Amino acid sequence: MVEDKVQAGSLADARDRLKERDFAGARQIAESLLKTGDDDVTKAGAHHVIAVVMAQENQQDEALSMLREAVLLDGAVAAYRVLLGDLLMKKGDITAALGEFAAACDAEPDFAPAHLQMGNALARLGQFDKSENAYMTYSELRPTDPQGKSNLGNIAAMTGRPEAAVVLYEAALALEPEMAGVLSNLGNVLMQLGRPADAVSRYVEALRLQPRNPAIRRNLKIAENMLQEDKS
Repeated sequence: MVEDKVQAGSLADARDRLKERDFAGARQIAESLLKTGDDDVTKAGAHHVIAVVMAQENQQDEALSMLREAVLLDGAVAAYRVLLGDLLMKKGDITAALGEFAAACDAEPDFAPAHLQMGNALARLGQFDKSENAYMTYSELRPTDPQGKSNLGNIAAMTGRPEAAVVLYEAALALEPEMAGVLSNLGNVLMQLGRPADAVSRYVEALRLQPRNPAIRRNLKIAENMLQEDKS
């Protein structure tokens, strides 16, 4: 029993090293646990820690192998499946990634990142209704995170609901005002609604945050030209 406590503490220490971005230290502890650990939970955690380090070092295939081992040993931990899904998304295997995100949601329904990533995967597959539901769940679990509102705004914009998109983007900006992408997206839907003056103000704010962004600069020019035409 004493040995189990030491192993669990060592795994916690490895995770703390990850938070401190001491990747070499985290990996060293985790690799030691793979040799000395005698329970699946500890070994799964160690595989996950090593996979996080490998992903940071752009060793995607190796990280995938480690995560698959982690899931085989302890498939009830949503974080393992979410990271596995993230890496599968990067490789372009959206369907497999979606399966991991769904399994993560089933394993831990209150694990918000699983719902966010499931929404992203569903959106990539063009399943906007299901994606919207996933983002709504995320937003309910993380009401102070603007990402949920922003993503819901994106879905509204992509499905021909610019008025709803405006409300959602503004809700996201109320939580975090300095998000250039959201400001730019808000400007775009305001242009669709024939509100160039409002769009100009959003593009100006977005450009202040990202002064070298050519798309924002181009859209600002279009909005300014439309505003001039309306005045003439």
